Order: sequence, then C-alpha cells, then structure tokens
Amino acid sequence: MKKIITILFFVGIIGVLGYAYIPGIIDENQSRNAAQGVLDNLIEQDYEKAFESVYFYDRASDLEPTISYEDAKNLWVQRVKALEESGTYVVDYKNLNVELDDTYPVGTVDLVIVENGEEKIKENVGLWFAHGEGSWRLGNFNYHYAGKEEWENALSGHFSNSSKEQDYISEDKALEITKEMNMNNSEDVEWTIEFNENAEIEPEKTTAAWIVEAVYTAGNKTVYYIDAISGEPSRVGEIEAP
Repeated sequence: MKKIITILFFVGIIGVLGYAYIPGIIDENQSRNAAQGVLDNLIEQDYEKAFESVYFYDRASDLEPTISYEDAKNLWVQRVKALEESGTYVVDYKNLNVELDDTYPVGTVDLVIVENGEEKIKENVGLWFAHGEGSWRLGNFNYHYAGKEEWENALSGHFSNSSKEQDYISEDKALEITKEMNMNNSEDVEWTIEFNENAEIEPEKTTAAWIVEAVYTAGNKTVYYIDAISGEPSRVGEIEAP
C-alpha cells in the first residue's frame, strides 16, 4: 500500500510539472521550427514553402486579417522575389536562439545577407512570433526598430491595408500628442519622428505607429510609440545617456 501511495505521489508530481512546462517547450520548439522553416526555404529560394511558416496580418496583429491566405502568400512571394531581383537576399544564418520570455517565445539570429553583391552579417536580429492556424509562426524580423531596412519589411508577415491608411493620424498630430505628454518642456529637447507600419507595442501585438524620440542635452532619450490609428500612446521607454 505504501508503495502504491509513493508511486501515485510521484506520478502526480510528474503530472504537475508536465502541465507547467510541456506547453512552454512546445511553444518554444514550434517557434524555432517556424524560424528555420522561413530561413531555410529563403536560402533555397523556395518562397512559397517559406511562407507556410510566416504569420501574416494586415492590421493590428491580434485581429483577424482581412486578406486571404492565398492573396497574402502571392504578395509575399512577389515582394521577396522583387527584393532578390534588386540584389538583396538571404544566403545563410547563424546563432539562432529561441527562448521563452514570460511564456512568450522570442528569438534572435545572425543573418548573412547579400546586398548589391556584397555579403553582410546582420547581427542579433530580433525575431517576433505570433500564434495562428494552431501553431506559432514567424511574423517579423526586427533589426532596426525605428527606421527599418528594406529586407525587414519585405520578409515580414505584415501587409498594408490601404483602406486604413487614410485614417492614420498625421506626423504633426503625433508630435503634438507627444509634446503634451512630455514632462520635460525644455527648449533644448531635440525631437525626431518616424512612421513604422509594423511597430511592436506589446509582446503579442504590432500595429502602425509613430515612433517619437525626445533627445535631451544630457544624452538621455524618451521614446514614445503613438498608435497611428487611435492617436493613443501605446508605449513609452527611457534610454539612458551612453
């Protein structure tokens, strides 16, 4: 009887541990497989196969896309081919790392990309994943979070929704909203602003946003993400002086 109780105790412990950790392991492996599925097939130039591991969206990433899978695939393949024809394409990758950050998969990779006939290594490129169609897929490459390079936009799963573009708030309006929020009204503040149609405002959400930087004389910065549709501040970050 004592042996049975002991066995049941350990089975229960294993069950609890499995319930806690197995879903995370599955999410991490699915995300890693998605990254490999995109990158390996980009290198082989099998773009339709690569798209099978892409998370696509044409508005906020947590909303159902208005574009169909077939249309999204065709457009994605077209723009990746156009990127290749312009002289930019992925030839290799190294140091792929995927892990869980508070139960959410995140990753980085070093990409080897040919640009105008010259191989360049893009180190520590961020990988953004989202869950769709029953599994985790690769949605974005994040190398420059503000002013993105052409290949970042081409390889991402984001598509413009032209019916919404006319509803984006203007650059001047975004700057006005930000200045009203800014607690430091010094005239020495230097302002920069960029539009990012694919800004990551939360771990599981990207949307069109104005990214506004307030650079102070001491060298520190405040970075504001203003939702380009609602005009609401989505995220604020502080960057210390170097």
